[in-house]
This record gives sequence, structure tokens and C-alpha cells, in this order.
Amino acid sequence: MHFEEILAQEKQLNHREKKFYGEAIVFFLLSIGSTYLSFYNYLLFHTTIELLGIIIMIMMTMIVVNTHKFNKDHYLMLLGVAYGFVAIWDLLHTLAYDSLGIFSMSTTNLTIQLWIVARYIEAISIFIAVNFLKSHKKIKISYLIFVYGITSVFALLSIFSWNIFPKCFIEDKGLTAFKVISQYMIIGIIAVSIIMMIRNKNRLDKKSFWLLIFSSIATIASEITLCYFKSPQDMYITIGHIFKILSFYLIYKAIVETSLKNPYEKLASSEERYRSVVELLPTGVCVYTGGKISFVNPALCKMLGAATQELFLDKDLLDIIHPEDHALVEARMKRVKQGEVAVTDEERLITVEGKTLYVEVISKLVPFENQEAIVAIVRNISMDKHAEALEKHIVYKQKELQQSIKQEELKTEFFSNLSHEMRTPLNVIFGIVQLLELQGITGDAMKKHIKALKQNCYRMLKLINNLLDITKIDVGYFQVSLENYNIVEVIEDITMSIAPYAENNHINVIFDTNVEEKYMAVDLNSIERIMMNLLSNAIKFTEEEGKITVSFEDKGEIVTILVEDTGEGIPADQLPFIFDRFRQVDKSTRKNQQGSGIGLSLVESLVKIHGGSIEVRSEVGSGTEFAIELPATLQAQKEKRMNVGEIDIKNKYVEKIHIEFSDIYHADSKTRH
Repeated sequence: MHFEEILAQEKQLNHREKKFYGEAIVFFLLSIGSTYLSFYNYLLFHTTIELLGIIIMIMMTMIVVNTHKFNKDHYLMLLGVAYGFVAIWDLLHTLAYDSLGIFSMSTTNLTIQLWIVARYIEAISIFIAVNFLKSHKKIKISYLIFVYGITSVFALLSIFSWNIFPKCFIEDKGLTAFKVISQYMIIGIIAVSIIMMIRNKNRLDKKSFWLLIFSSIATIASEITLCYFKSPQDMYITIGHIFKILSFYLIYKAIVETSLKNPYEKLASSEERYRSVVELLPTGVCVYTGGKISFVNPALCKMLGAATQELFLDKDLLDIIHPEDHALVEARMKRVKQGEVAVTDEERLITVEGKTLYVEVISKLVPFENQEAIVAIVRNISMDKHAEALEKHIVYKQKELQQSIKQEELKTEFFSNLSHEMRTPLNVIFGIVQLLELQGITGDAMKKHIKALKQNCYRMLKLINNLLDITKIDVGYFQVSLENYNIVEVIEDITMSIAPYAENNHINVIFDTNVEEKYMAVDLNSIERIMMNLLSNAIKFTEEEGKITVSFEDKGEIVTILVEDTGEGIPADQLPFIFDRFRQVDKSTRKNQQGSGIGLSLVESLVKIHGGSIEVRSEVGSGTEFAIELPATLQAQKEKRMNVGEIDIKNKYVEKIHIEFSDIYHADSKTRH
């Protein structure tokens, strides 16, 4: 908050405090004066205090009647009309005072009867008004006047003509039971109204709420004091009338606050907000009356090359219009004055520097500072021209993008077809190799050649499988079959299945887990591919007497699988690219390097398909660790168990191991892929 805003708020608070104390002092002095006047001349006191209350109530009614079209607070409309009729009854009460002698039948009883009717109308109206806080239904003021008018007519007839209204005062006896009970009923109605106001205080603004509460409390205080007087000149009546005036004044303030002050402040605030918005708009705004410019916002000043709007105020509008467009502007203004919203697609303005500016203008007739004015929204269409050029460029780039996408699709289709075409002859070669093995060839040289041929068939099959899978993933055709497996058992089986191959290279394989059983939904084939690739890389890059450790950790909603080796490690500058497709991290100086650079990229894709993540941590000379995190979710199906006693683990994975480990058997193959 800015310092100026803080000062303004403090100033406003000080003003409110001064106003409150001033009103309190004035009321105190008036109370003292009224009390003195009641002892000096009670009739003058009574007439003055009643007329003051009547004037306040009439002012309330006038405010509500004149603002009812704009006022959305229906409870105030009801109170305003009600207090208008209460004022009429209080006027009759004042005129009926027996000391004045205006009515021939003036008695203390008549005066109190008129008073009681006024108080009943006031209390019931407050109760109904509070109930209207919950309602958004609009009340017709004519309907209220009709209802209160009919009620008042019947009450007047019951007092003056029918003589059926209960007596309220009997000479030499004092107040009747009806009058006392009525006083307590009125107090009860107002008390209930206060409770309802408190329950619905969120529907009132803070100041109006407290004004209504204190007004109602003052009314109750007035009624309580008036329960105990024994004669019209009793001190209780003086106190009751003072509380009554206080009640009227407080509710008058509430009506003024809600019907006049708050709307005016909101209007002023709204005007200030709209002015701020107009001044902040990037679009130019010009207001002109009688052909003279009345307002120009900063955006239009900037368009015209002016520092402030003072350069244009009170100038003729045509001064900033290109001479050739004067007729066009005059025709537009004529249409606007006829009530149209005129749009000019292209119009020329003259800047301060004398340059021509092409703009689009929309004009409309609006009220401005108590007179009709034309507001023009001005937009620099040079930006549109730039946008049009940009749009053409975007269309061109989109065509290039579509061509690139099409080329990628063709490339993907080519790789897919190529992989299928390569697999067919490979299967034929592989079948012949297997037939040669079955014929029992005994020559060592021939066996060596057949073994090499078979190994290379596996390598080709691995490459083809990887190409096919990575292509399917790219085009979105790769499908996984998620089923619930004991993932601990699956990982352990895969790890133990490659142990013999690791032992051939004098590498120790260790499996470790913190749980024996963890069921979760996985695609078994994908998990096997992931683990086989990581383990084959670990064996490939681990020297003799090295160690490979596979660890499983259950962390509740996720599981972690670690594959760690004691191999050569990966250089730090190569770690960010380890999962990049077709990139290989060279781990030796030997020339014969094997691998396609697809394996780890495929592993990462398969892990992500499971909703997991994979990271690599490595230091040169300290080995490498791959960490996989998978979400431990379950499918709505029965868990699948793998009975180790019934499955020969080695034979189960032998074909997959031959394929995945096909590039390990050459000692000079040291490329992680």
C-alpha cells in the first residue's frame, strides 16, 4: 500500500471520529435542553419533540420514494414507506394531545391509542423488513402504500368511528392492561427483529447493521420507559421521547447511508475505475462534444505523438483528421447523432509531427458530464497489417510443420516396414542355423562359425525388435497389458536367470529386497525388456571379479529398483545424453563397437509408459547405478502368481537372454546402448 493511500485512510478515520464525537455532543446537549424544556413547558417540549420525529420520518420516506427505482435494498423501501405512515399517526397523536384542544374528543386515552397504533406499525414493519433481508423479490412501492393505507384506515375507523379499539388510559387509574401488554409485545417484536438482524448481518453492510441495531435498542428503551408513566407529564415520558428521537435519527442515518451515501460513493468509485481503465486501455479513446475534443486518453496521445492530452482539449475535431477524410468524419458523426453505432474501417489522422496515421474508428453517442457526447474508439490498424503479415508467416510455417510431420510419418513407416522386411529373411537364416545344429556337426571350426552366425542372428533380431517397439511408441501403437504380479518375484527371477552368463565372465550377481512380496500392475514383457537391457549393459561394462547388485525397495505408493555395477562408469559430460536415441556412450578405445543406441531410450520409454521415472548416477572408475521408480497401483483383477518350483527360470528366459545378450560375447564390445 502506498504512503499516500495510508495517509488518506488515516485522514478519513479522523474525520469519522470527529463526526461521531460531534454528533454525540450535539445529542447530549439536545437531551439536556429537552429535559429542561419538559419541566419548563411540557406542552412545548412534547409538540417540538414529536414534530422533530415526524420531520425525520418524512425525510426518510422522501429519500426512499425518490430512490426506489435504483435501490436494491427492499427492506429499506419497506421501512421508508412504513415510517411515512408512522409519521402520520404520530402527527395525529401530537394534534390529539388534550392540552392543544384541536380535537373535540381529545383525551389522554385517545393520544395513547394513536401512539400505540404508530408503535405497532413501526415494530411490525421492522420485523417484516428484517425478513426481507433473505428475499431478493422486488416490492412494488404502490403495493406497500396500498397495504399501509388500508391498515391505517381500518385503525382510524376503529378509534374514531366504531369505538372498538381497546382503551389505553383511564383517568384516576392510569394505564390499562392492554396498553402495558401492547408495550411488552412491541418490545418483544423488536427484540426478535434484533436477533434476526444479527443472524443475517452478512446481508447488511457493517455500518447500516450497527445503525439498525442501535436504533432498535433505542426503540426498546423508549417503550420500556413509557411502560411506567402515571401521568402525561411524568419524567418517564420525557426519557422515552428522547430515546424515540434517537431511534428515528439512527434509522434515518441507516437509510441515508444505504440509499444515498453508499450509492453515491460507489458511483464515484465506479467512475474513477472506469476512467482509470480508459486511461490504461491500449486502444485510443476520444470524447468530443459539439465538434470540440473533451477527452483524449494516453493511448491516443501516444498514437498522435503527444505527451499530454492538453494539446487536444477544446480543439476542433477536424484539426486531427486528414483533410481528405473530413467529409467521411462528418458523415460518421451524423449517423452517430441519429443513434447508430458507426464503424469506419479506415480513417486517417494527422499526428503532431504531421505524419499520416491509418486507424479504425467506432463511434457512439453517450452521456458525458451532463451532456450528450460522441465517444470514438480508435485503433491503429498498422498493427493489423503487421498481424496479417505474421498470420501469413504462421500459415507458411504451419505448412512446413505439416510437411515435416508427414516426412516423420513416412520415415516411421519406412522403419516399420524395413524392420518387418528384415525379420522375414532373418527367420529363414535362423531356421537354417538351428537345423545345422540339430544335424550334429562335429567340426570345431564349423561349430564356431555356426555359433557366430547364430549370435549375429540374435543381434539382428534384437535390433529389429527395438526398432519396431520404438516406432510403435512414436506413433502411439505400442500397447501394454497391465496385470497384477508379485514384482519382487519377477525382478528376482530375471536377475537370477542371467547369473550364469555373469558367472562365465567371473562377475558376481546379488539380489536384495526389503520385502518378499509386493503385488502391483505391470506389463510383464516390458519389465523383462527393461531389466534385461540394464543387466546386459551392466555385464558388458563390468570387468572380471566385478559385482552387479539388483535392489528392490517398497516405499508404499511407489517401488524403487536399483541396478548397480562396479564397472568403468560414465563420464559426467555424457550423463545428460545417456537416454538420447541413437547416441552411444563409448566406454573403451577399441575400434569394434557394437550397439544401435536404442536400448536405453527404449528402456526410458517403457518406464514412462508405466508412469514411472528412471535416473542414472555414475562416476568414472566407480561404476554406474540406474534407479527406476514405478507407481505401485493395482488392477481390478486377481493377482497372478509365478510358481518358481514349477518353472525352470533358466529355460524360461533363455531365448530372451540370447537376444538381449547377443552383443556381450565379444570382449571388444564396450558400447552402452
